[in-house]
Amino acid sequence: MTTDTLWRNTETLPSLFPAAAKGDAKAARSLVQALAETGGQALAEWPRAVRTCWQEGLTLLAETIDRHHLGAEQSELVLAVAETGFDHILLRDTLATLARKTFAKYADPAGLIAALGIYDAGTPLATVCRRWNVFAALDKGTFCCEPGRGVVGTVSEIDAIINEVIVQFGHVAEMTLPLVLTNLVLVKPGSDLDLLLHGADSWDGRLTPEEFAGMLDAGLVSACERPENMAEMLLVPRLLSAEQYRAWKGQVKVVSGKAESGGERSWDEARGLDELVGLMSRQKPGSARPAGFDNVREILLAAAPRLDQAATFAEAFARLVDAASGQEWVKELVQSVGGVAVAWQDSELFVNICDRMSGRLLPDWYRATIIACSPRYLARVCPAMPLRIWTHAERLLAEDLGTSHLLLEAVTHTVETGNASADSLLWLWRTGGQPARLLASATLLFRTLAKPIRGSYLKANRDLRKLLMESEKFQRLIMKDGDPEAIASLVRCIKHLPLLDSGERQSLLVRIVRIFPEAMSQVEERRHAPARRELDKLTSVRTFEQRRRELEEIINVKIPANSRAIGHARELGDLRENAEFKAAKDEQAYLSARRGELERDLHEIKATTFDHIVVGDVVQPGCAVELKLASGDTRTYYLLGLWDSVPEKRILSYETPLGQAMVGASLGDEITMPVGGDAVVAGISELPDDIKKWVRGEE
Repeated sequence: MTTDTLWRNTETLPSLFPAAAKGDAKAARSLVQALAETGGQALAEWPRAVRTCWQEGLTLLAETIDRHHLGAEQSELVLAVAETGFDHILLRDTLATLARKTFAKYADPAGLIAALGIYDAGTPLATVCRRWNVFAALDKGTFCCEPGRGVVGTVSEIDAIINEVIVQFGHVAEMTLPLVLTNLVLVKPGSDLDLLLHGADSWDGRLTPEEFAGMLDAGLVSACERPENMAEMLLVPRLLSAEQYRAWKGQVKVVSGKAESGGERSWDEARGLDELVGLMSRQKPGSARPAGFDNVREILLAAAPRLDQAATFAEAFARLVDAASGQEWVKELVQSVGGVAVAWQDSELFVNICDRMSGRLLPDWYRATIIACSPRYLARVCPAMPLRIWTHAERLLAEDLGTSHLLLEAVTHTVETGNASADSLLWLWRTGGQPARLLASATLLFRTLAKPIRGSYLKANRDLRKLLMESEKFQRLIMKDGDPEAIASLVRCIKHLPLLDSGERQSLLVRIVRIFPEAMSQVEERRHAPARRELDKLTSVRTFEQRRRELEEIINVKIPANSRAIGHARELGDLRENAEFKAAKDEQAYLSARRGELERDLHEIKATTFDHIVVGDVVQPGCAVELKLASGDTRTYYLLGLWDSVPEKRILSYETPLGQAMVGASLGDEITMPVGGDAVVAGISELPDDIKKWVRGEE
């Protein structure tokens, strides 16, 4: 049987999936070969019966494969499956495990997984695979280019600590790892193009970066049509033949080592934003007002409101300020465009741009921001940024006595409103003095460290947590140099908030006693230890049915509608500028991710009415809990299942912070509230009738 026949054989295929999941190398290899015969066609475009068979089999594979013990054939199969467009949360888990194993030498696996987009539901797994291939080829000395600009260079350094890559173009560029994996084209070591760039004997001498840029412009090397497809050139470069290269080289004049095919226009004569940035990277603008000032302004005005050009827009301004800082024409340009620039209107987008921008350009981008907005704007958004990119902003604000206080005010505001990040708290600690005293709150520290984060924000969280566990000076600050209430607050947080594991709790409590022996009585305080056990994964019949109906709608209504929308958008022409196509593809990625999430959860979580619960003296899901607060007020909560959370009705999931604090507590026990303070379990009773009706969906 040929693999093409196997790909379509819905009778033979079902037996291969469980076999491959159990480690059968032959079965895994057969599935990989079958997928190779699809010609790269996405799963959504396969014949209906074939697609259904594969979706069922791949779901079984994702749910049963042992991701911690993958053989070579299984690893290859996992990557091949991801490239089809099939998505499942457990497949993403497997990819993350495989990434840690495959790239074990990379110092920051969490940063790599974030850069690949493995857990980003908005990033299709096919895109994850392309980024994976880019990273696999990333190494010192690797040739690379930015097709949109025709700029060619080599990778000179990879810093895994801060997830940054240094690329030597005509200038040194510091690029974040996500930016490299998304935007750069790398030349596969050992490929024809790599040999060509290294001057292999079969190619008439060494091909210079300038010549290669000319080849891109001349269309002799296939560039990518869309940014997400840039990696396609990476492993299988569609290159010209030796004869084509020789013919091209004979037609191009080489002057001072640069290929010229008609000469390069001046930077202020650019015809678009990408060309403007590319020309500025090769021709640093002078300080004098350019002859093409109006042309440059029109280009920037056209790009300013566009989300897809925000990062390039920011780089353009950074380069202008770098070249002619302080010149009136630059200020005029920034001020005339700043009011319509989405890069400054959307603070979240601004932070993302700063996080991805080259460190060399960042100070000038901050200067442009001060001109366009104000020093106060820069100070206000700074606490939302990763700490590693605060330095330049802090220095700029400190240059003027009138603005030197703004950053501290902004950070203080985040602390007072409960929105502080680990980066902000770490900055306060490093600043020292009076600002550091804002840290003297155990509740603030634990709540901040418990916030979900990823990517560039992980480092500050790790550093702050390390200070909490290891620095006596930091621990003294949190406990206000022995203040009994501050010590008691820290002890409560350690014991009751779900941040530390049991070993970390014990270690930190021991350190507290070593620093302040008088705290022994608080640390050793004996309370009834709630009997806690691993809870079954339950949810109410009501919310289970809601999610089941949502899954049915996605499969039967939304996905077919989305497929029709994609087909319609394709008919509209050029996909590069086709907003409808991009929106439809984004919707496709979301629906795929949501479907996988619902399918996994509905498989693992059971629906219940909680009628089987026998209410006693211990808090468990399916009962009403009355808490007496420190203020003397009483409040009743209804503790239900994983998806059950209606704050206005005081219906809580047992996985919420308060739910976790209550589960296992006995009548009369004192618990710590997630927002601070203590409460006593004053009553445990059956659910009232109106809540029971809500659980059954009869309301």
